[in-house]
Amino acid sequence: MVELDGKVVIITGGAMGMGAATVELMAAAGGKIVIADFNEELGRQQTQKIIDAGCTAAFVKTDVSKAKDVEAMVQFTVDTFGQLDAAVNNAARTPDDKPLADMDEDAFDALIAVDLKGVALVPEV
Repeated sequence: MVELDGKVVIITGGAMGMGAATVELMAAAGGKIVIADFNEELGRQQTQKIIDAGCTAAFVKTDVSKAKDVEAMVQFTVDTFGQLDAAVNNAARTPDDKPLADMDEDAFDALIAVDLKGVALVPEV
């Protein structure tokens, strides 16, 4: 396993699913984790779970499809931990259980905003 002692990592979409599993692995490897997610309740629960396990984590509510939220996420990370070493762009929306051609326009726009624009907005580290 990779050792992350002293490294600060943002994980977008870190409140649930693969993001939450990534948070747990990276925290166990010694990383200081910033959980960034639009779901504040689940984000805070995941953060507390990591802290209760003796690891270091903080939560910041973030909509990765909004540049101001992404900028605030990065600033929160630097303000909280003094640095940023890596970002895992995990936040994603999944299409409903129907073909893309059958999605309504609002759902499609939300999918593109998070899955494409969101990845582009989060800085490379």
